Amino acid sequence: VTLGAADDRPDSISHKMALRCLQWYTLRWRIEEWHRILKTGCRIESHQHRSADKLARAIAIDAVIAWRVMLLTPIRNRLH
Repeated sequence: VTLGAADDRPDSISHKMALRCLQWYTLRWRIEEWHRILKTGCRIESHQHRSADKLARAIAIDAVIAWRVMLLTPIRNRLH
């Protein structure tokens, strides 16, 4: 979709685009939180495996752990 001047666009298109941008922006913060958990909670940057296979397995396990921690975060916030 090529966008022209603001006066050339129907309101429905600019509204849809604004909603799409907002959805992507809110997902960005979830992704940032997931990376933070991987780096600080799982200490993913400190892995020092001698083979790519072992490193890939460790990262896969850490990814699941980070996902589970993210699922628990709203529950923790409700308790405090």
